[in-house]
Amino acid sequence: MLRRLAWPTRSAFRDRSGRSIGAAVTALVVMSLLAACSSESSTAESPTVEPSPTTVSSTIPAPTTTSASASPTTSLSVAVAMPPAAQKLLLSAAQLPGAGWTPQSDTDPEAAELQETTQPECSNQSWILRGADMTDMAGASWTFDAAAEVETISSQAVVYPDAAAATAALASYRDLVGRCTSWQSVLTSKGYTYAETQEMFNAPVGEESVARQTGTSHVRLTDLPTFRMYWVTSRVGQTIVQVTYRPGSLLGTDQGRNQALELASSAGSTAENRSK
Repeated sequence: MLRRLAWPTRSAFRDRSGRSIGAAVTALVVMSLLAACSSESSTAESPTVEPSPTTVSSTIPAPTTTSASASPTTSLSVAVAMPPAAQKLLLSAAQLPGAGWTPQSDTDPEAAELQETTQPECSNQSWILRGADMTDMAGASWTFDAAAEVETISSQAVVYPDAAAATAALASYRDLVGRCTSWQSVLTSKGYTYAETQEMFNAPVGEESVARQTGTSHVRLTDLPTFRMYWVTSRVGQTIVQVTYRPGSLLGTDQGRNQALELASSAGSTAENRSK
């Protein structure tokens, strides 16, 4: 009866090589029982031979210790601190004026490389916003060809690590825009030369903004109209959102600016909602 009661918990132990040590424990217990019969002092020492169940179970790590290292609260706080994705800061088709706008694959209103101009830095001014410290960027564009002249709208978003970095980027952009007032560009493939003019206008959008209006006209063919384009770039926290609107030559300057401001306000509202 003693063997049947004592053996089950002891035979589960194994030595470092993986072999069962149940036999060794059995021999030890038998010797202890014999000693208990011959001496009371041996009886007092017998509890130290058989470790209590409490001693065995205390070597098993408590479940609470393991789960505490992966607290759900920690992962939740990281998710809240993440900046908004640039793709979610762009204008949507529902925010465009009317219906009939077609998405375009070329989402950048300016070329990636400096163009052949009398003032090369003016050929892609908004690219100064895409510094090495930005963390994300995205763009979208649409065309409307059901009017007398094709119209275009584009939307860009750039995310920075913090508001200070975004502020510095917009300041550099504002400085560049202020230097680009008049220059000439050449379309090398056709030999055309165009006169480019630019002026800034007020745009109360976001925490701060830079708005500019450009005009492109043919140098030799002066009877051709001037095509204008409107740019509104605003900062909201650590993000910068930009919209451009090119209505062609038929729309007046005031109407063009107002349409650009409406689009910029929509983009700014989206950025504000995403940053909360």
